[in-house]
Amino acid sequence: MVSFISFNSKKKKKKKTHNTTMRNASKYKHLKGELAKRDAWYYDITAVTSGDICPLSASGSLIAVGWAATGGGSVALIPHTLTGKRGPTVPPITLVRAHSAQITDVAFSPFSDTVLATASEDTTIKVWNANYNAEGRVVEEASVAEPTAVLRGHKRRVDALRWNPTAEGILASGSMDKSIRVWDVKTQTEKYVHEFPDAVFSLDWNYNGSLLATTTKDKKIRIYEPRADQIVAEGPSHDGVKPSYVVWLGELDRVVTTGFSRMREREYAIWDVRDLSKPLKREVLDSSTGVVTPLYDNDARLVYLGGKGDGNLRVFEVIDTAPFLQPQSTVVSSVAQKGVALVPKRGLDVMEGEVDRVLKLCENEIVPVPFIVPRKSRREFAEDVFPPTAGTVPALSADEWLSGETRRPVLQSLDPARRGATIASSSSSSSSSLGSSASGSTSSSSTTATSSDDAKGKEKASEPESYRRGDIIKEAPKIKAEDDPSNYYVPETIQVVRSSKFRHIMGAPWQQNTWFSNLKVKTMASDAPAIAANATYFAVPWAGGGGQVAVIPLNAPGKMKDNIGTVETGNEVLSIAFHPDHDDLLFTGLDSAMIKSYRVPDGLYQRGKGEPNHGDTESVLKGHKRRIGALYFHPLAHDIMASTSMDLTVKLWDLTTSQEKLSVGDGGEHTDQVQSLAFSYDGAILATSAKDKFLRLWDPRQRQLLNQIASHQSPKQSRLVWLGNSTLVASVGFAKSSERELIIVDTRNASQPLAQEPPSTGPGVFEPFFDEDTNVLSLFAMGDTSVKFFELTSQAPFQHFLTQHQAPTQYLGIAQLPKSSCNVRNVELAQYIKLSGSTVERLAIKVPRTKQEFFQDDIYPPTRVDHSVLSASDWFAGRNEKPKYVSLQPAGMEKLSDAPKQVRQVRKFESIKADVDAADMQKQVVDKFHDKMQSYKEAGEPLVQDLQQGADEDEWSD
Repeated sequence: MVSFISFNSKKKKKKKTHNTTMRNASKYKHLKGELAKRDAWYYDITAVTSGDICPLSASGSLIAVGWAATGGGSVALIPHTLTGKRGPTVPPITLVRAHSAQITDVAFSPFSDTVLATASEDTTIKVWNANYNAEGRVVEEASVAEPTAVLRGHKRRVDALRWNPTAEGILASGSMDKSIRVWDVKTQTEKYVHEFPDAVFSLDWNYNGSLLATTTKDKKIRIYEPRADQIVAEGPSHDGVKPSYVVWLGELDRVVTTGFSRMREREYAIWDVRDLSKPLKREVLDSSTGVVTPLYDNDARLVYLGGKGDGNLRVFEVIDTAPFLQPQSTVVSSVAQKGVALVPKRGLDVMEGEVDRVLKLCENEIVPVPFIVPRKSRREFAEDVFPPTAGTVPALSADEWLSGETRRPVLQSLDPARRGATIASSSSSSSSSLGSSASGSTSSSSTTATSSDDAKGKEKASEPESYRRGDIIKEAPKIKAEDDPSNYYVPETIQVVRSSKFRHIMGAPWQQNTWFSNLKVKTMASDAPAIAANATYFAVPWAGGGGQVAVIPLNAPGKMKDNIGTVETGNEVLSIAFHPDHDDLLFTGLDSAMIKSYRVPDGLYQRGKGEPNHGDTESVLKGHKRRIGALYFHPLAHDIMASTSMDLTVKLWDLTTSQEKLSVGDGGEHTDQVQSLAFSYDGAILATSAKDKFLRLWDPRQRQLLNQIASHQSPKQSRLVWLGNSTLVASVGFAKSSERELIIVDTRNASQPLAQEPPSTGPGVFEPFFDEDTNVLSLFAMGDTSVKFFELTSQAPFQHFLTQHQAPTQYLGIAQLPKSSCNVRNVELAQYIKLSGSTVERLAIKVPRTKQEFFQDDIYPPTRVDHSVLSASDWFAGRNEKPKYVSLQPAGMEKLSDAPKQVRQVRKFESIKADVDAADMQKQVVDKFHDKMQSYKEAGEPLVQDLQQGADEDEWSD
């Protein structure tokens, strides 16, 4: 009896001691994870996060993320050092146009920080190599222009990629075509294929790269031995219908899976791969709907669970006995993640005690979450916390692995003093014994190798010599020395809005007796402006059949007759534009895919009922295959016109010969309708925005796409305007939430916008107009009553809000008159013709000034001439020209800078000059007082205070 009691007491004590030892003995019991500071985040991320797909991967130096774009197929490569918001001092994100459909998974090679595999809905797998220098710039830009390998064989979307952890160039993939394929990347060949009963959700290699764990849509977990092409273990997984994921617990014979229960609860399970009939433990997490991604650190034996849509990260430590996964900590955050990834050990700051770093892909940023183990000293490397880890030297070649050899990974030290030094791998292995007989001879010999890291980082950065598709623009196309843009007139840039000369800019509508009323305007079924104007006429599409356009002189305001003479085109009119050099030459873009021009006869609008409309064409331009979108004129060669179309191309026409000369986008670069177009300052570069949510830059004469940039997230209308003699382009469109927004892009560093104005709510797009003389950007809100004014500068934040003009009526169309139409005596900066319902009004933009009798030369620099300075034939032949300028100063009006300086009148009791500084003023006051007192003393006169009557002596007594 005594022995029996003693046995029970001992057993209970041992059990208690065991649990206490497991918790207290952990080196990571004080592990703490928290979100990095905001300046260490990666901002302006536009990632693929549709459904359960969230492609994100990290190497020791790079982050790869699937980039959201219409048509998909782009991957962003972000060096770890490129934190913070994008700007002119931050190197651009490199976008790889990898696939023709959406990216579904990305995976870095365990043996190289720059080798990346990408999978896509287009059923292909591609392998890329991108070398970076220490500044985060691409060393060999051509390395990401073309893949090093293309793997074809899957018949449906590829959802999962995993590199073999020991053999170089061996890649496994899982697909919706119900198969797993193992590839030799070097030879670009498929080596093993295994068909499953249903689609493959996820897969992961064991520690020595001999087995694959998989989860599939038929709610099963399986262990697959590819070289023997057999399933060595199988069991029921999670009962939910949503995807489940698996991660192998390194050297252990265990895997962790995440999925959903039959009751749609999120859960995780840990399994012994030698018996998959039931899990060692199954635990419900919560009832959220987002899939949970498991991550594993083999060195620290830590499991991280990150759920899509969650803000929190759960951390567990793997232990040998129940409960097998010991809750360690939870990182609580309000920043919800779309996906998570683990940074390899070689990318961590081990001297700061950083055990792991989880990357959270959020709405518009990637947030690092470092996990730190506090240490008393940070001077010495903590070998107990950072054991040797799997390094970048492969234990096997692809041929060796394919021949049946199996080895453990080659380890390397994380000690900065020994960084990159490899350590002989252990001959003992605790990895799974399943399938060992089928995997051929297993080598237990030590593997030694020298690090290949020394060969990396020696590449020299090189700038591209010319534009190539997908490159970031760094310079403009070269032109002759005499045409050097540095010789152009550059308007003065104001850097501080508070001292801006335009802070009081205002809209000044003309009086009602100058309006045009009773207009029967027809709404155009296109994105083009609904009104066109020049110094003589304005034109609007007219209601009625036959594709009519009313052309009305600006000097004939008043109520229009019910029936007026119009230009009759014979087809529905979709866009209208006047020739810049000929006020009476009207161009119309039609639904028939033709462009027709007409010479407007005098008095056309006065023709009454029964009189014929004008239908004689000057020219007919044919070349587009579908209806015309909008018409634009070259800024220097006015006989060159560009047209957009629903055939997804932009065509450039020589109006002197009525012939098509160039076409851009006919190679399929535009995947949706082109919505807007803008020429650069000298007309050498062309920018287009399309419904596919991309902004593209072209060299039209070379028919070359220079770059494409993700722009607004909504496919609704967008507009472009080139910001004068600069490399900046402003784009107005709609955000993902269908709110109007303004973004500014630097074409030399175009991965992300330089500036973005907060969205505003409204039904129609902003129509932008930029005054290159003053750097003032005006945004007219279509369907609204407001005009916003911004001043643009060359330094952050680049745009400064000035003021807003509120009109009494809505803007349904707006057209700008030539600069020469402005009344400089009233200090007008611009004049516009505004369409509002059945009326057309005139609006002046002016700056209040006190000395309006002088020419305000501080805000009226020389402006562009109204006429063409270059012939169409010369421009198409490759010639460039500088703009020519003219002064707006009226004859007999004196410049403000030459006006006589106004002398300030001295006030009656003021004897000190106004331009004296404070110290001098104080000295003069003191000196004046001293001199006054001295004069009293010398004259023997009593002081003023002595003459004042005070209290008698007896009044002081009680």
